[in-house]
Amino acid sequence: MSKINLNLRNYPGEKLITYARQIVQNLDGNGNFPTTDPSAGKVTEAADKYEGAMTDEAAAKKNWMEKTEIAHQKRGNLVLVTTQLGGNIENQSGGDPAKIKSAGIDVKAKPVRSDQKLPKPAGLAATTGDSDGEIDLHWDCVEGAKSYRIEICTENPLDKTKWQNAKTATKSKAAITGLTSGEGYWFRVCAINTNGESAMSDPAFKVAP
Repeated sequence: MSKINLNLRNYPGEKLITYARQIVQNLDGNGNFPTTDPSAGKVTEAADKYEGAMTDEAAAKKNWMEKTEIAHQKRGNLVLVTTQLGGNIENQSGGDPAKIKSAGIDVKAKPVRSDQKLPKPAGLAATTGDSDGEIDLHWDCVEGAKSYRIEICTENPLDKTKWQNAKTATKSKAAITGLTSGEGYWFRVCAINTNGESAMSDPAFKVAP
């Protein structure tokens, strides 16, 4: 006995509607199927409702795109006028950082001299990751750092020979994966720029989940 081959779930919307209507049309006056359950009318009704819903969806998408474009324009205008305001405040303050901060505006940090070594990262913390064998690390951002090198240790952290490279990160956070669940790990990190590496941070310890 032959089986039907529909695979309707894989049909795009317009094709699904056309196919359903075609079946209904072929059943009209077809003596092989004088009655069906559900009826051809039910299928037509479902096709009409879906077609209407698709029309509403298309209109909603168009409206969303228009609203999004307006929002982007408004955002650009806000950025512009706020930047202009900041420039005016900077001029009126004469570059006095206290006056600038009194207006709720941050001041730029002094750049690290090209010949100056970076300070070691502070605030290193290790937390449980999203998966088994994963530990998430985060630390305070070091001004002027281009990247960070992370080291890992499973034994005595006071022994420099026990430390190994684990990962290089471009942000002040990283996920260390592939660890053994239930085993404890020490981590430390240094900041890197064109002048080389900073001193290593104070280590952080965590047992892998």
